[in-house]
Amino acid sequence: MRNIVGAILAFLAVCMTSCSEGQMAITFEGFTNDTVVVFSLPIEEAATVMDDSLLRIDTLLIKDNRLLLPVEDKAMSYIFTFKETADSSPNFSRRNINVTTQPGDRLSFKVWRSGEQFEYVAKGSDFVEGMADFDRFVLPVSLEIDRIDRGVAENWDILRQLYDNRRAMAAEWLKANMNTPAAVYVLAYDVSSDVMLEYYDTMLLVIDKSVWKPVVEQRKQNAQLLTMTMKAKENIRDGSEAPDFELNDNKGTAVALSSFRGKWVVLDFWGTWCGYCLKGIPDMKSAYEKHRAKCEFISIDCNDDYDKWVAALDKYQMPWVHLYNSENSAPEENVSVRYAIEGYPTKIIITPEGVIHKIFVGESSDFYDELNQVVK
Repeated sequence: MRNIVGAILAFLAVCMTSCSEGQMAITFEGFTNDTVVVFSLPIEEAATVMDDSLLRIDTLLIKDNRLLLPVEDKAMSYIFTFKETADSSPNFSRRNINVTTQPGDRLSFKVWRSGEQFEYVAKGSDFVEGMADFDRFVLPVSLEIDRIDRGVAENWDILRQLYDNRRAMAAEWLKANMNTPAAVYVLAYDVSSDVMLEYYDTMLLVIDKSVWKPVVEQRKQNAQLLTMTMKAKENIRDGSEAPDFELNDNKGTAVALSSFRGKWVVLDFWGTWCGYCLKGIPDMKSAYEKHRAKCEFISIDCNDDYDKWVAALDKYQMPWVHLYNSENSAPEENVSVRYAIEGYPTKIIITPEGVIHKIFVGESSDFYDELNQVVK
């Protein structure tokens, strides 16, 4: 990753003498580590970035307990993280600082260590001051999450409840601060889907003025999809009738699930962005060759760019039916919602009578063993 320390110092030498230049100034007390890891991206890209690896990551040096950064000439999102845990935990401090900057902002932060955590105050914009207030409000549960979360899988049941508690506290803060700029960020990232949908219409005026509007709209769509997916899950189980649907294949021809009645069918929900999906292609090819006389494979591409999907079909040469489930389709028309898909790949074996035989989430040998048992 590109380290911007040199560029920052050069920029500061020329520009920091001017009061008109935007900047962030951070002072530190009680820290033992002299580095800060910063994740950043332009806010205009935030609604479309699905993979954290696409964020810019920089490691910056703290000098004389202070860090000075220029504010870029476009709206930016930053997450400042600090490695201050005393044990061998791989985690950074749980309390990150989330910062939104706009051209010309002059922001100041004072950060001090408190045990393995830290606290901070912020000044300079309604957004950073509001986010600091929100972080103080959820501090008790954030500290508890950090105490429990040390990369131990066995702690997940406890953590799940703690995260639920944090979302509930975030909803309480949101209700009292919904007309503030920081509330738009909290709405997008910190509350549950049902709360997001509950407050969206009430907050439309402040959302319309926010640089985070595209992200909130994307999160709203995701919340609607999740809500409908959970509802659909009630009817997607072994022994239930498989919902019919119609999608276009890579030649533009409409294909309906019901047209395969009388044969076993495997529905394969995947995406070109899914590493496990791609890894499973050789095994899928072997299974298809073995069972193609009695079983039809139907791969349904989800959450994907159309051109990337077409390119992947050309690259991997999978000789079965391929359908495109557009991420822009309305929730009620989205086949991944209709089938309550929560993970990728998901493979569903459907009987010749159109009944769901069994559902497999993830790439594993269990699916192939079951297919060998039922398709003979």
